[in-house]
Amino acid sequence: MTKFGWFASLEEFSPEECLEQVDIAEAAEFDSVWVNDHFHPWFDHMPDGSSANGGNCWSWMPAALERTDDIEIGTGVSAIIRRYHPANVAHQLATLEEMYPDRVFLGLGLGEALNESPFGNPLPDPGERLKRTAEAVRIIRKLFQEEFVTYEGNFWDVEDANLYTGPDESPPIHIASNNPGASRMAGDLGDGFVTVFQPPDYVQDTLFPSVETGVRKSEHNESLDDVEKSIHIHVSLADTEERALEPCLPWRGTLLPVFFQEDIADPRFIQEHGDRVGEEQLKETYVVTTDPQDIFDVTETYVEAGFDHIVYQSHSPDQQRFSRPNAVLRTVSPVRPAGGSTVRDGAVARRRIGTRWRGGARGRGGRCAGGIAGRGGTRGRPGHSARGRVRVGVDRPLVDGVVPGDVAAGVGDPDLDAVATRAPSPLGVGPEVGVVDGRRRRAVREDRDDVPDDERVRPVEPPVDGERA
Repeated sequence: MTKFGWFASLEEFSPEECLEQVDIAEAAEFDSVWVNDHFHPWFDHMPDGSSANGGNCWSWMPAALERTDDIEIGTGVSAIIRRYHPANVAHQLATLEEMYPDRVFLGLGLGEALNESPFGNPLPDPGERLKRTAEAVRIIRKLFQEEFVTYEGNFWDVEDANLYTGPDESPPIHIASNNPGASRMAGDLGDGFVTVFQPPDYVQDTLFPSVETGVRKSEHNESLDDVEKSIHIHVSLADTEERALEPCLPWRGTLLPVFFQEDIADPRFIQEHGDRVGEEQLKETYVVTTDPQDIFDVTETYVEAGFDHIVYQSHSPDQQRFSRPNAVLRTVSPVRPAGGSTVRDGAVARRRIGTRWRGGARGRGGRCAGGIAGRGGTRGRPGHSARGRVRVGVDRPLVDGVVPGDVAAGVGDPDLDAVATRAPSPLGVGPEVGVVDGRRRRAVREDRDDVPDDERVRPVEPPVDGERA
């Protein structure tokens, strides 16, 4: 059965607003809430001039869990690179799981400078981040499964460490990836795999097979079906396209891969250059719409592609409207209706899905009719509710592969790097490193005639395939 998730952005909304969204999500019977784990936000301010937010997810999650009954809540995603020690993360997870059994999960990604540079930690290269994440997962699992653990790793050590509080198995760990290397790690070490709005052909041709490769060498997973496949989709629904688009605009910096590769942690700088990304490009990547059917279309396309968990990050001005079953996840009978699939225009769906990495026609998704209904039972009563998981549209086996993601553009992928070439900037185009205003900063620029020779810098080289994040 397909699961539906809500993404609570502590960057775009205050902690209290995100708690209100959790209430909305549970009332609408979403299955999960994912919350970002960033020290700095991706931007400095909203279009109306109000400040971005920067709440701490580990302080926020207990409040969200306490005010809800059975919705699952976890990070989307954390990065255990330098600012966190795996044992500290395991300790926090164990305590949450003890208080809220079977309702906590951990999303892990390879991180970016937003989480490291403010602490004086240089951002490691993607290959090192991949290795650090794998080692962190192994340490976390050992701490849950064993007593008085001693571990000498390449990046972290633990000595006679013991979790006195918590279960014998770690909560589910979802590993994020938009590229083959981290996808293989997800299949090998993860309970789940999550990616961000990737084109279905890239998912099926590249990411899913990479996850399956990881499963084949895994001691944790026996088959691909053991790995939950999630996709994170940005959506905004409003009565006019202008109102739907406006809250998405600050996020344009996340469309520039350089900000995932390089040691850039200043939200003002990221937003300054993100603002040069065209609105049309943003609309090719996000579902910006006045018509809920566009959201259904994208949902159906990804369900057909093999995902079993659809996570929506809603930038909608009216979150209540977004959450209503007749507005966003319109009811589809839990059983396929007589006469076949509820999918409309499946072929068109695959053509229309937005493809900022692959080129092609602009689109906000294929045809879909997804929904949350047919969930009988009551909430918050003894014995739990008897609700059933909704089935979206079609009823097909999963594709041979899966996908995770660090909730943003990938690192060092040539297809993704091409995004930068379409983003005009006062410094030019293309990911490079330079000195601006006397400070060492990365910028988006190309070799321009008006750049002095002593300020020219070599483009950032993408990592080799085997060391991609």
